[in-house]
Amino acid sequence: MKTSYRLTLALAALCSMRLAAEPIPADQPHSNDPTAQLLPLSFGKNPRLDLVVVAETTADGAKVTRPAPQQPAYYVALDEGYREAGDPIANEKPPTAAEVARALRQALAAGGYQPATAQTPPTLLLVYHWGSLNRDSLAIRRGMDLDPNLKARVALVAGRRYEREIDDEIIQHQLAREMRTSFPAARFLTIQAQQLRELAQDNRYFVIVSAYDYAALGRHEARLLWRTKMSASNAGVAMYAALPALLQGGGPYFGRDADEPQFVRVPLGPEGKVETGAPDSIGATRPPDDPFVRDLAEKEGAEVTGMRPRPTSK
Repeated sequence: MKTSYRLTLALAALCSMRLAAEPIPADQPHSNDPTAQLLPLSFGKNPRLDLVVVAETTADGAKVTRPAPQQPAYYVALDEGYREAGDPIANEKPPTAAEVARALRQALAAGGYQPATAQTPPTLLLVYHWGSLNRDSLAIRRGMDLDPNLKARVALVAGRRYEREIDDEIIQHQLAREMRTSFPAARFLTIQAQQLRELAQDNRYFVIVSAYDYAALGRHEARLLWRTKMSASNAGVAMYAALPALLQGGGPYFGRDADEPQFVRVPLGPEGKVETGAPDSIGATRPPDDPFVRDLAEKEGAEVTGMRPRPTSK
């Protein structure tokens, strides 16, 4: 059964999971317990959400000095809006765009990122996507490629460290099934990759934040600096509570490069809501109204969710 398979993987991983490549600050609730992500919402006296964070920088991003609250980096943010990929789930209640934006700003501020103003021009454009990425029962694989929905779910939890390994294993497994030959899939994956492959089978809530060099966009150059992906299984927690919690748990990784996917635990309030503090302004600066930027953001959204690009206005 699936439950027993997950338990086996979790027990095996207890002896093999690595600690974070860059430790989370001491005041950031987290979990190094590799079984944590198998329990998306832990009920009881202290409810909590367990999430997976994939934090990656590019070669260009590695050259940029990370900001700090005393030496902030200034940004404008582009909200690509709510996305629901895969099979629809009944009675979902997403947070409002303003609630997501507020949680994002608070997470960014803790790491030294501040909204740009007329006095402090932006150096970063942040593009963010949020919503749910569910299994697609109508997905069709094309040749030797994974269907876009499954590929997006693997990328969401695995990152570049394990994505190719898991993709290849799934394709080989599919080919063996079509040829009606045996294929002991677990033999070809490390324990960590097996565990992440299991997580990719879940319906997941997600927030993805990408940082681009603002000046380069003015020259129509898409210089990605870093990208942070935060996700959790949708089992046992409402979307309106999960998405702010994802940003609270993933915020310490903005602009960082973690060697492996990180398992983070965030405490929730007594009603299953994450504590995000008092409301504050979201920032008056606006992203550039440029077809190049709009097209870049839409293509990115289609890639990270496995959805077809939405029509853009000219």
